[in-house]
Amino acid sequence: MEYIELYLKQTPEDIDKLKKYFSEKNWNSLEITAHNMKSKAGYMGAQKLKELAELIEYSDKKSDLNKLNDLICDFAQFFESVRAELVKEKTGI
Repeated sequence: MEYIELYLKQTPEDIDKLKKYFSEKNWNSLEITAHNMKSKAGYMGAQKLKELAELIEYSDKKSDLNKLNDLICDFAQFFESVRAELVKEKTGI
């Protein structure tokens, strides 16, 4: 349960970091953050989030920034679904 709480707290912060690093074109920090998010999602069993984080981590930052932005948005959107499920799990509702 503690890890669920930590994941629910940290992931929105990590999504904000991805958006910030994208806007700054700070690719190294973006890749490191996505890599960490991939590991956390895998631990939580959120396979789709893990796959999206991996796509973000390894995306071609030189040729298709629109696709990278879409991946970040997809991750944020899908996380909301996962968040709802984790809250249910945590609260038992």
